[in-house]
Amino acid sequence: MPQDHTPASPPGRDGRHALLLLAVVVIALVAGYRGGAPAEPAAPPAPVAVYSAPTLPPTAGYDLNKAMALAGNEVPSGTESYYFFAFVDETPAEQDAADLAEKLQQASREHDFLGVAGPDAERNRRALLSALAGSSGKDLSGVIIIYVGPRAQKDEVSAAVAASGAQLRYVVYPDLLPDVKPEV
Repeated sequence: MPQDHTPASPPGRDGRHALLLLAVVVIALVAGYRGGAPAEPAAPPAPVAVYSAPTLPPTAGYDLNKAMALAGNEVPSGTESYYFFAFVDETPAEQDAADLAEKLQQASREHDFLGVAGPDAERNRRALLSALAGSSGKDLSGVIIIYVGPRAQKDEVSAAVAASGAQLRYVVYPDLLPDVKPEV
């Protein structure tokens, strides 16, 4: 069968446009083209207020991984697992307390550890106290609660946990100083 040796015809109009567009894109990429208007200078940062307990907002520099690691340090080596209850989403306070009460009872039945932490120290405190009150009359002697919170909450949390029959390992984090006035 004979082979056709005629040269290919030059690109048509669509082919030329495609090549031209490709060339423009390559040139723009090589030149570092950035579309849009020049960037506006950044506004100066707003002043930050520092608050004291018990009106603490969620802690800006709070690191949940660090809180979990601190709680984990309270669990004896060789313990394969333990429960951890982290307040990180926007569930209603009643749901926080109900879920935590259920987890407290489960950890108690299994004679296990239960870590409690979250970036809003006041929310954590209220939920734990409410969960303990909701578990009143139930045997919590099998659970060891590891509460990660500020020093200012230690006495109140310790008393409530002791009254429930559970054990407590209190971990101070973050260490917030009481009676600090808002500063700008």
